[in-house]
Amino acid sequence: MKIAFIGEGAMTPDIMVEQVRSIGDFEAKEILLPYSIEELAKVEKVGPDNMPIPEAFYDLKDVEIAVCHFSSFGKRVFDLMPDLKIVATLRAGSENIDKQAATERGIAVIHCPGRNAEAVSDQAISLMLSEVYNVARGHANLMNGIWNNSYPTSSFTPILAGKKAGIFGFGNIGRLTAKKLKGLDIEVSVYDPYLSEEAAAAAQVKKTDKETLFAENDFIFVHARLDESTYHTIGKKEFSLMKPKSWFINNARAGLVDTEALIDTLKNHRIAGAAIDVFDIEPLPLDSPFLKLDNVTLTPHNGGGSSKEIRVYAAKMVANGIASILDGKPNFQVMNPQVLETERFKRWIGEANEALKREKK
Repeated sequence: MKIAFIGEGAMTPDIMVEQVRSIGDFEAKEILLPYSIEELAKVEKVGPDNMPIPEAFYDLKDVEIAVCHFSSFGKRVFDLMPDLKIVATLRAGSENIDKQAATERGIAVIHCPGRNAEAVSDQAISLMLSEVYNVARGHANLMNGIWNNSYPTSSFTPILAGKKAGIFGFGNIGRLTAKKLKGLDIEVSVYDPYLSEEAAAAAQVKKTDKETLFAENDFIFVHARLDESTYHTIGKKEFSLMKPKSWFINNARAGLVDTEALIDTLKNHRIAGAAIDVFDIEPLPLDSPFLKLDNVTLTPHNGGGSSKEIRVYAAKMVANGIASILDGKPNFQVMNPQVLETERFKRWIGEANEALKREKK
């Protein structure tokens, strides 16, 4: 069995190989692409079929499994790799893979939902605390020799216990953020059109509509996924509903928010402040209006997902996903499970397992 490990930046192929090796012996091809994460992340805006094919991919024509991080797999790449049966990304998202094209070609797509959920939810809480209690501003002042205890929100800095938080999107990250907010004695309500009343009750959160979420809460956290239906889903209307003494936190995706509407809201102090980790243009330009505001905390798309621990965990998830497919077991990581039921794919599983047995001998 031939597997390609395609890394870039801090996600090096050796991290993938170390974990996936547990499946068995295989012929491995390791590639480290000379691209920055920022370059590769462009796929979220243009789609995998509009990204250039790396030169190294032309040496992967006979691979059966490809393990990647941000690398793009669109129609042209699939056509370049006719033997490909599984493509796995170490991301929670899968914008870098054309899932429809993969399904049409009988290729199973694996992703890592929740791989960095703990870290991202931790960061969401830290962003709230930093903005509400002026942690970053105080630090910046002291580093510049300024002792200052007066900030735009000094007159109404809140006690968190008893406050209300609204979470926009209730997947893995939203659920963990809710759990951590409740640990701070903050009441949590949620807007997610896919959340049932039963699931909300089980998570001990209040399900509400979008307008009520923005109108009644002291803190708004964004944890939704970005797609065509959610692009700029938060804009002028939603910000106009927020309380004057409320905060907006987004470390999900910039495209969920109309940035101009957010900046206008902050510039005119119609809400208390915001904490933002994701931007339409990254790195953030030096002339960004965000940098002129006095009521915002900014971080450079940290997202909590860059630590070695998370990278290893994601690689383990991919290894488990591939192993479950080869064992014929269902797995929540497979995004197009219908592929697993095709005769072509079942035949390949049998051949792959036989190959692994021979290699073990």
